[in-house]
Amino acid sequence: MAFPPQPGRSVPALAAAILVLHWLLLPSVSFVQAQEGRLVGGTAQVQRIIDLVSWARRAEIEMARVDIRPSTDTSASAKFLFESRGLGLVLNAPARRGEAIVTLPPRARFRVPAFDSALRSLIDEFNEQHDNAIDPMTALALGLMYERSRADSPWRAWLRMLPDPIESMLEWNDVELWPVEQLYVKELREERIRNLEAVYESVITPFIDTYESDLVGVDFTIEAFVWAAVIAQTRGLHESEKNGLSLLPIVDMINHHREPNAVVVASGPNILVRTKTSLKAGEEITIDYEMSSHVLLLLYGFVEMSENLDFYPIRLSWESKDIDYPRRLRLLEGRGLSSPWYEFRLWPSIDEPIDDDLQFAMRVMVANEHELAILEQREKAASPDANSEISIAHERRMLRRLLQQIHEACPVQHAEMDALRTYGLQHHECYRCLSSFAYAVAAKSTIITVRDALTKRLDELEQPQASVAEDGNPHRDWMEPDTIAPADHAPFYDEDAAVQVQQVVYLPQHEL
Repeated sequence: MAFPPQPGRSVPALAAAILVLHWLLLPSVSFVQAQEGRLVGGTAQVQRIIDLVSWARRAEIEMARVDIRPSTDTSASAKFLFESRGLGLVLNAPARRGEAIVTLPPRARFRVPAFDSALRSLIDEFNEQHDNAIDPMTALALGLMYERSRADSPWRAWLRMLPDPIESMLEWNDVELWPVEQLYVKELREERIRNLEAVYESVITPFIDTYESDLVGVDFTIEAFVWAAVIAQTRGLHESEKNGLSLLPIVDMINHHREPNAVVVASGPNILVRTKTSLKAGEEITIDYEMSSHVLLLLYGFVEMSENLDFYPIRLSWESKDIDYPRRLRLLEGRGLSSPWYEFRLWPSIDEPIDDDLQFAMRVMVANEHELAILEQREKAASPDANSEISIAHERRMLRRLLQQIHEACPVQHAEMDALRTYGLQHHECYRCLSSFAYAVAAKSTIITVRDALTKRLDELEQPQASVAEDGNPHRDWMEPDTIAPADHAPFYDEDAAVQVQQVVYLPQHEL
C-alpha cells in the first residue's frame, strides 16, 4: 500500500555488496540505518503532496497528527539502500495506544457509489445485461481508468500520487525475473497475467465496444487495465457486504511491517487508523498487510529481509490415469485438499517442515490398495491417532515422493547458487533485481532446510531403532504388517527417481 521507490534508481556499489553478503554469507549482520532519503521526484512531488493534503482537508479526512514523508522503514528488501525509498505516514506528535490518528469518512473513499454518475449508470446497465460480469475489483479498475482520464476529476490529487509504473512482478522484465525463473512465484505471475488478460477480453472489451461513444478519451488499453487492476488488488479494502470494496486515500500510503504499530479498523461509517502502542513524534506508521512472502513479491515487488521465507508454497502433481485415482480424490475431498491449485506449505523448520495436510496428501498419493483401505477406514472413523496404522514402508515412500516433488518444484544446486551470487553483484543498481534476488535466496534456503529435515527423517526410517515390546522381545518401531504390498508395487513410486533425489546436492544452511 506504500508509494514504492521509482525503478532505475542506483544503489551505492558498497551498500549493494553488503546486501548481497547479508543474504549469501552473513545472515546475522545488522545493517546501519541509512540516512533519510529525499522525496521522490523532487519539487514536482512536493507540490503533489501539498495538493493531496489540501484535497484531504476538503474531503474531511482527519490527519492532523501525521505528515507524508519519505519512508524510514528498513524491513523490506533493498528499499533503504536507495536514495528514494518511497513515501509513508509519519507522526508529527506523540500518540497514545489506541488513538485514532487518521479518520477517513465515507465521502473520501473511492468506491462504486462515489463514481461519476455517468460511469456508474453504464456499469449498472452492463451488469444487468451480462449477469453481473463486472465484479467489485473490475469495477474499481474501470473507475480508476475513467477518473484518471478526466482532467476535472475530483480524485485527481490522489490519483496523481498513485505509483506508475507499479512495482508488481506483473511488469517485470526477463532480467528482473531471472532469479525466480524456477520458483512457484513465477508460476503465480503467469497465472495472474492470464487471468487479467481473460478479464480484459471477456469483460472490458465488450464494455468498451458497447459504450464507445460514452467513453471517448478514456484510456482503456490492456496496459491501463493491468495498472488499475493491480492498484485495486493491492490497495482495496473489503469493508462489508453492504459497502463492498473501497480504495482508501491517505491510508493507502501506510507501509507494511510484520510487527506493525497501527491497525486499520471500521468504526461506524468511518475507517480509522489506530495505534497499537504508544508512539513518539517522528515514528513511521506501519500496518501488517497480512500477506505471505510470495504474494508480497508478486503484488508489491518487495520481500522482507529474512534468511528464510515464512513458508514455501507447493502444488502437488497427480497421475489421474491411476486406477485408484477416484479413491484418492475422495480422500482428499474429505479434507478439502482436492483442488489442483491447492497450495500446500513447506515450513523452514527442522522439527516440523510439513504440516498434517501435506503429510496426509502425500500418504494418499503413494498408498497401495491395502494402504488406501486403511486410510479410508481411518478417515471414516475419524481416528484421533493418525499415525497408528501407517507402515514404515508407506512412510518411506511418502518421504521419497515428497522429496522428488520438492526437487521438481524447486531444484537447488551449487552451480545455481553460484549464479545467484553473481547476479546479485552484477545487478546491484536495480531495485527489482535485488528484490527478486533476495526472494530467490530466501526461498532456496527454505527449501534446503525442508529437504534436510525430510532427508534426516527418511534416514531414521531406513535404520529404525530397536525397542522392546511388552512381552520382552525386541522389535522395531513402525513394524510393517505382513499384508502390506512391497514398496515397489505402490503406484507413483519410482525407485530410480527416488535415488536421483537422494543424489541431489544439498547445501548446508551456513553456505547461504
